[in-house]
Amino acid sequence: MELRSSGFVGSNSVNHYITIPVLNKSKEELYKRTLSYVTHLKKDPQSVVSTIEGKSITIKASTNAIKGKLPNVTYSTLYKITLYFNEGEIKFEPLIVELKECLRGRNFEEIVPFFISNRDSSNPYEIKAVWMVKENGASVLNEELKTSLEQWVNQYISSVMASALDNR
Repeated sequence: MELRSSGFVGSNSVNHYITIPVLNKSKEELYKRTLSYVTHLKKDPQSVVSTIEGKSITIKASTNAIKGKLPNVTYSTLYKITLYFNEGEIKFEPLIVELKECLRGRNFEEIVPFFISNRDSSNPYEIKAVWMVKENGASVLNEELKTSLEQWVNQYISSVMASALDNR
C-alpha cells in the first residue's frame, strides 16, 4: 500500500483498502487463522481486537516501530486496521488514527502531534506533516516517514497473509 495525503491507498490509488486473493481457502478458514494469529500477536488482545464473527477483525493498537531519519526520533502511532473476509480473499483497510513525533535527548523528551497531511491539523500553516496539500496539489514533506509508514503497513499485511496461508 502507498501513503497518500488522504491516507493509505491500494494499487489503484483511489480505494483506502487492498483486497488480496487467497486461493483454496474458505472465508471461515481465513477468518479463524487470522484471528488466531492476531490474538497471539498482541499482549492483551481483548483490549485491542474486536470482531464481527466470521466477517471482520479490527485491531486498534499502537506501535513505536515507525522511524524517521534521525536516530533519536521515533513516531508513536495509533492505528486501526480492519480486515474483512470473503470466500478466497481478505480485504485490508488500514488507518493512522494518531501520529506523534517523539524526540528524545539525554535530559529531555519532547512529544508533538504529527499529521499525515497538513489539512489534518487545525493550524493552517502546519509543517509537522508527511504531506503538504495546497490548492494546486500535494507534495511530500517527509519522505523518510512516508517510507517508514508504508514499510510498516506492508509488513503488517504480509505477516497476516503468511499466517492465513500457513498450512500447519
